[in-house]
Amino acid sequence: MTDAPTRERSRSGSSSSTPPKGPETPTPSPVWGTGSPRGVADPTATEARPAPLQQLKTSAQTLLTALIDKAAGVALNKVDELTDKLNEVTANGGVGLTAALAGGQAYLQGNNPLWAAAKAGFSALSAWAKAGLILALVLAAVLGLVLVAVLLLALIVWAIIAAIRAAAR
Repeated sequence: MTDAPTRERSRSGSSSSTPPKGPETPTPSPVWGTGSPRGVADPTATEARPAPLQQLKTSAQTLLTALIDKAAGVALNKVDELTDKLNEVTANGGVGLTAALAGGQAYLQGNNPLWAAAKAGFSALSAWAKAGLILALVLAAVLGLVLVAVLLLALIVWAIIAAIRAAAR
């Protein structure tokens, strides 16, 4: 780059050719590919490329926006799933929820909350579940009686063996 004389206008309006002054008055450099200085738009010039740092900032903003959109979409899906589950529990009630609410209501009224919860839980069961529960209770009662009978039989056998040993001495 050579230092070419620049043209300056004097106060009288005439132009004179003077050598460039130091770094205080730099001459505008032309944009590559155009004949116009920076800051002056050349309609025939192609658009200048943005600086790499600006491209990096733009790309980072685009990536961040995409990540935020993705995270928001996942969060909204989870909220929708939870809402559906809560709506299902509310619509169907559920044995545990019904029993808990009945127990709490009985407690507030001064009644036995366990008995109220058991009654409400049983009434909330389906017909098959009620039949299965009744069958399990009957089976437990029968097996309990069998257990008592076996224990009594074992006690009788032990007493007989103890009597035979005592007589043999």
